[in-house]
Amino acid sequence: MADRPDRVCPHLHVSLQSGSDTVLKRMNRRYTAREFLDRCQQIRRRLDRPALTTDAMVGFPGKTEADFAATRRLVEEAGFSKVHVFRFSPRQGTPAADMPEQVTESVKRRRAAELTALAARLRTRYLEGLVGRQLQVLVERPSADRPGVLLGTSARYAPVELPGGEELIGRLVPVAAEAVVDGRIRGADHGGECLTSRRTSATTAPV
Repeated sequence: MADRPDRVCPHLHVSLQSGSDTVLKRMNRRYTAREFLDRCQQIRRRLDRPALTTDAMVGFPGKTEADFAATRRLVEEAGFSKVHVFRFSPRQGTPAADMPEQVTESVKRRRAAELTALAARLRTRYLEGLVGRQLQVLVERPSADRPGVLLGTSARYAPVELPGGEELIGRLVPVAAEAVVDGRIRGADHGGECLTSRRTSATTAPV
């Protein structure tokens, strides 16, 4: 990815699940929280402002408040650009469904709300860090309620709006990021320049 930034989007989805070693072991995950964070930092050293997204579960059986606090700390330290937060739901026939110390639904909801709020702050911080940069944007569709405005996704998995006509849909366009508005990057006029001469699609690189 570092060798071919023109070919591979700097976005990786790295599934965390939990920042507690105790919980990770009960989940049969083959990594520790420290190893996970070290890998994220290694990616940041090699790639230019990569987007790191993740999954985080709340309410796994036996997960204490200390375990949840460890997850919050790791999520913040990793600086994810997006976190998919979901609550544990027991599935019949799986080992976790019969584990002791099942977490109550009210605790799951509270923890999910806290982690979602943290994730929103981190996402805004990441998007604001892209302001002033030129982004490679795949134009996807026109705005439903604003004529002359297009919507797309940057190579860093950030939603972008930009001025332009529908002839740009399906094309890669260089866009100067001017501001973050309502969770989306507002791009400047690209001057009609395109990075592709034909319609294309963007591919991210999950791991």
